[in-house]
Amino acid sequence: MEPKTLIVKSIQEDEEILKSEKFNKLFFIETHMDEMRILDNPRIACSIESAARVNQDARIYLFFLTNSSRVVLKYSEQVKILLSYDNIYIRFLNIYEFSKGTDLEDLKANDIILNSKYPIEHMADVMRALILSLDFISI
Repeated sequence: MEPKTLIVKSIQEDEEILKSEKFNKLFFIETHMDEMRILDNPRIACSIESAARVNQDARIYLFFLTNSSRVVLKYSEQVKILLSYDNIYIRFLNIYEFSKGTDLEDLKANDIILNSKYPIEHMADVMRALILSLDFISI
């Protein structure tokens, strides 16, 4: 029997929520670049669940970075638990679209990050900077 999967929505679909100053927002970033995602690390799931419990008035986002227009997440016990919370949102960020019009667009276009010695770590750093600098996020 094939494992259940979940098609993850793009973060752009939540633009209105992200622009809203009504909610506090917390962000977790998963930087692995493969098409099929597996969230089976209890430590990651526990961190997200703890954030949701402690910050019940906040929107908790788990972003999967991708270079595609679709992300499929393998359904696991951790995913089932996270989806049971009303304030946890699992979304994907297309890194090409997300960096357009920013100073970091050239880094992505020239694959400077992917060709670095530590591409996953550098991508996470770049995405943190982008998320904090975007107009649609109120801090």
